[in-house]
Amino acid sequence: ELTNADLSWHPFYNKIYRNDVLSEIRMPNAELGFVIASHYLLMQQGTRTITINFTLTDDIEQLLDAKSDIVCMLTIDKEWFTVEAEAISVFRAEQSSKKLQLIVELSGADPAIVPYDASHHGYNLDVELPVLMVKLLHRDGHEYIYSQLQDLAVSSIDLSVDVSELKSLSLSNGFGNIDPSKPYQPFGPLPETGSSLVIGSKEVFQKNLECLNANIEWQPSAVAYTGTPQVNVQLLAKGEWENTGTTEDIENPTASIDLLDSIDGALVDEPDYESDETFSTNSRYGYARLSLSSGLGHADYQAALVTYQLALAEYLAKDDITTKPQEPTGVPVAPSISQLSLHYVASTSLSLDTFDEDVYRNRKLRFIHLNPFGSAEQHHPNLTGSDSVSLVPQFGIESSTGFSPSDAEFYIGISGLVPPQNLSLLFQVVVGSANPLTLKPKDHIHWSYLSKNNWVDFANNEIEDATTGLIKSGIVTFAM
Repeated sequence: ELTNADLSWHPFYNKIYRNDVLSEIRMPNAELGFVIASHYLLMQQGTRTITINFTLTDDIEQLLDAKSDIVCMLTIDKEWFTVEAEAISVFRAEQSSKKLQLIVELSGADPAIVPYDASHHGYNLDVELPVLMVKLLHRDGHEYIYSQLQDLAVSSIDLSVDVSELKSLSLSNGFGNIDPSKPYQPFGPLPETGSSLVIGSKEVFQKNLECLNANIEWQPSAVAYTGTPQVNVQLLAKGEWENTGTTEDIENPTASIDLLDSIDGALVDEPDYESDETFSTNSRYGYARLSLSSGLGHADYQAALVTYQLALAEYLAKDDITTKPQEPTGVPVAPSISQLSLHYVASTSLSLDTFDEDVYRNRKLRFIHLNPFGSAEQHHPNLTGSDSVSLVPQFGIESSTGFSPSDAEFYIGISGLVPPQNLSLLFQVVVGSANPLTLKPKDHIHWSYLSKNNWVDFANNEIEDATTGLIKSGIVTFAM
């Protein structure tokens, strides 16, 4: 609010001096940081670990664990979820002095990570993906960590998610949908060769997988099976079931079945936020199938039971049959599952130092700078046009000799400007507010315009300054 009698204001700061001593700065603390946006962050439940490796262009000095100097936030339903500091790690990776690693851990009690929605989450980010936001914290009595990060340039980013105990799945067999909240018979009451359990998850099969296991707790049957029960693992690829070549025993009370021996064609690495669907003839991707390689003795038992009943009837009808037939024993029981969950590891990467437009168009990860004046995606050189991408936003004046910080800045927004044209701005300076005797550096005012999210300096012949560097009233004319 302008409180001076003449409604004047200082263009570069809002600082209050008392007896020539700075006593107050009437400005909010800056919100600085970056955003990682990717459908790989779509994670409904379970224990979840997010690992982000930043590959830097230069070596980084030893960085202490900085979890107290940042805050990590994730998009959940209609709000942000702030991760506890104890669940965050930031440090220089031991294997390379050019890697900065950020690890965020979520427990099974933490909410589902969902896509960003500007109407609920704010910040006006230009994405519709799940988001991890990292902001630098202001702590009284502590150095602002920006000074340790401001000179770091990033050449690539690797994102990995490790999820276990994922139980929100679409389950079905030959008898229809299955309710996984209570024990069930995955292969039906009379399993035979080819009886199968279908497992679906859009969360899992829209990511580039490195590991995928089905962890199953079987309920022990009362009677031993005939032989050793086994299942063949199949994945749905382009609407057809493909054998992965994996065969697993299911007789153990707790079994972990590898579903990922071969994943070619079984997933589409694109975001899909619709709810899980039951497998149907229209399904093309997103399902695994456990199919029995042989029956479990039910057919043999039924045949033996029929033979026994016929023999028993003949025994009862004829007096000359002295040997009573023996009733078959070992009634087989269909296996039951008490709990099934998936564990998977998926990863993607973003190269920031390539001119390849296909890399840019097919990117599965977005890297966005968050600064006090908004946000903007970073990518070299398709978006920024600069030689490198910094880890955090940069502030200052960029010239042929490099990037140097400026003392202060102010911004002018112009509407209706249609280049090429001249733009004339009248600056009315309060008489007596500038000291003409104060020695000022030559060219102490630097003018630039915003283009592709970069500040471009005006050339000397593109500016006519009648204010002598804003120390007197006058018109500044720009050739746009």
